[in-house]
Amino acid sequence: MRLPFTTIFDYAKQLAQAMKYLHCDGLDGCVSGCAWAGVGVCAARTCIHPDPAAEFNIYVDPEAAQLVFRSGVDLVAAPLDVTHKALTTPAWSAALRAKNHPICDVVAGWTEFFERFDSEKYGSEGAPLHDPCVIAYLIAPELFSGRRINVEIETQSELTRGMTVADWWRVTDRPANALFLGNIDATGYFDLITQRLARL
Repeated sequence: MRLPFTTIFDYAKQLAQAMKYLHCDGLDGCVSGCAWAGVGVCAARTCIHPDPAAEFNIYVDPEAAQLVFRSGVDLVAAPLDVTHKALTTPAWSAALRAKNHPICDVVAGWTEFFERFDSEKYGSEGAPLHDPCVIAYLIAPELFSGRRINVEIETQSELTRGMTVADWWRVTDRPANALFLGNIDATGYFDLITQRLARL
């Protein structure tokens, strides 16, 4: 889902206020829509972005994204570098269709379209499913691995405004503010999606 971090920040503020009255003591968030250009797939190559250094959702309001990452909320970041490690395949689409289930058929059709689009535009072998990665992490976090690191958002540079600066190698002394995912069990991920779709 294309959502600038303005929306996430506003929601987080409202939820934090509500939690004071509900006596909850933590706010966890899992966000997609950042990219770590140092490893894996650079944001500029993965989607239609207006800028070569920034992912769209952060580019459109980097100040709000910066506030989210500096909010103290226990964040999990699922960058494009992770979502592009789990690409749809013709075999997976065929497995969906083999379920003989109307929703599985629809999703297979969607993924087949996006596979063609991504193959033609980016030369990739399949299409990433960004948003389901967030839900999959919430359901089965064991499918993912990463490390707690510092993540900052560039807001000043003329060339890199909106860039996600992920200190994966911990070369700075800035405190960790997010669990930044680095890998995904692609087979387990697609098995999970298939199972959940077939139950609808």
